[in-house]
Amino acid sequence: MEKRLEQALALEEEQPYEAPENWLFVKLGAVTEIYTGNSINEKIKREKYLRQPEGVPFIATKNIGFNHTVYYDNGVKINDIEKI
Repeated sequence: MEKRLEQALALEEEQPYEAPENWLFVKLGAVTEIYTGNSINEKIKREKYLRQPEGVPFIATKNIGFNHTVYYDNGVKINDIEKI
């Protein structure tokens, strides 16, 4: 477990700012699954995934700011994740 944590931690020079004492910067791939190369068709996104009450937030590169912020509240949630 300690080895996995060590591998997940971001190096000090990779950390964009000083975080509170009880926070850790970790590599994004260590805490989530990243899928690249494909996007959801706009029509399908509107019909199936927009404004769903439950599901996994879907973020695209356009939802990640240059200032390292992630905009999760884009209205898109994936509720059939096992099909992806």
